[in-house]
Amino acid sequence: KLEDGSTLILDYKSGYEMLKPRKTDKLEKMEFKRKSIRNNIRSFQLPLYYYFENKKYEDVPLNAAFYSLRNFKLTYLHDGKDDIAKSMNIYMKSLEFILREIIASDKTFVADREKERICNYCPFFYLCR
Repeated sequence: KLEDGSTLILDYKSGYEMLKPRKTDKLEKMEFKRKSIRNNIRSFQLPLYYYFENKKYEDVPLNAAFYSLRNFKLTYLHDGKDDIAKSMNIYMKSLEFILREIIASDKTFVADREKERICNYCPFFYLCR
């Protein structure tokens, strides 16, 4: 909790790559396809933290940020120019698209091999083999 009464959700990052979603104006132009979602949203982790905290504490001002343990840099999920409601709507629709694709019985799930090193640490590694 911050001095102004707002709550800040922190996602600590120890790696070199900070997977911050693109700004709202870019997300609005994004296609609802797996590759486009991966390249624009990049990670659902912090948006989901934000979503669930916002549902639980609707009356509390909320923001979210990544905190790099390598360079001690704080990077906000949404800056003052971003429309948080629009972004959150796009995140959730994108997540729904991905989940529907995964569970669709008429489609074969295809592993995304673009970043092979991610597969090495994925808890669902064996489902793709």
